[in-house]
Amino acid sequence: EAEEDEGEDEGSADGDDAAGDGSSRRARRRKRSRHARQRRGEVEIVTLPRRTNKATLQQRERLDGAEALPNTKPMMELEAGSNVWYQAYVLKESTNEAKVRFPDPDGGRADLLRTWVNKTSSRIWRGSYAHGDWQFLGKGAWKPRQKPKRSARGSGRRGN
Repeated sequence: EAEEDEGEDEGSADGDDAAGDGSSRRARRRKRSRHARQRRGEVEIVTLPRRTNKATLQQRERLDGAEALPNTKPMMELEAGSNVWYQAYVLKESTNEAKVRFPDPDGGRADLLRTWVNKTSSRIWRGSYAHGDWQFLGKGAWKPRQKPKRSARGSGRRGN
């Protein structure tokens, strides 16, 4: 509401009240607040009420996960089976698939990095999202850290 109140003050200063067109002011206010949310990183996800069939399976991809995304920015593999993960952004979502955008490793704006993925895909990370569980590889790429294996005898630091 605070954003809307600020928008009303700006709209009255523009002189739009003389025209009496309140609907165009509301549309501009909604557009400004949508752009403000996008700048803050709050992305509106378009939800499609139907099932879609736009995702294509990659060569080493399996469909064996849960039918729900862990969050709006899931860690996903660009190539199935590569063990290099990127933080993808969900753009659209249907009941069985999601359209995601990957960060471009080269820093450009490539359309090849927008793709539909099945929600049960093995390319979606289903494990821990804690920062300590990931190793940064550079250019937006991450790799899950391997947990050290414990021996049956312990670490051997007891003084014996």
